[in-house]
Amino acid sequence: MFENDYIMRLLYDVIRTLKKLIFKTNEENGEVTETDAQAAEDFKRLSSLIDEGKINEAENLLTEEMEAENPKAFQIALLFYEYLNSKDNDFLEDNDFSRREISDGLKYAAGLYGYSSMIDALLANAGDD
Repeated sequence: MFENDYIMRLLYDVIRTLKKLIFKTNEENGEVTETDAQAAEDFKRLSSLIDEGKINEAENLLTEEMEAENPKAFQIALLFYEYLNSKDNDFLEDNDFSRREISDGLKYAAGLYGYSSMIDALLANAGDD
């Protein structure tokens, strides 16, 4: 339980740092300031699937967008994993998903967009390389 809480906080900090460095987030509320309408709609659709417990389906759709080299997809990925990470452990367990899978998905997304060394450095303290 404590390990999951630690991983949750670590992932939150990593995502927040990436959003600040790459997308120049608003310091006060942490939101991405330049989200276009399509990216916002895509995120809304993915977050709805998460809420319905269709996490794997949502992640598959996100992966398709990232592999299509959609430039907004990394921004959406950060929002996706941030939202997913905000879910409690019971919700994740009930839907066969783990914090480790969130970390792995985040690493995959960062790697596709050339940020793998940054994510590795930020996650170095987690001991899950």
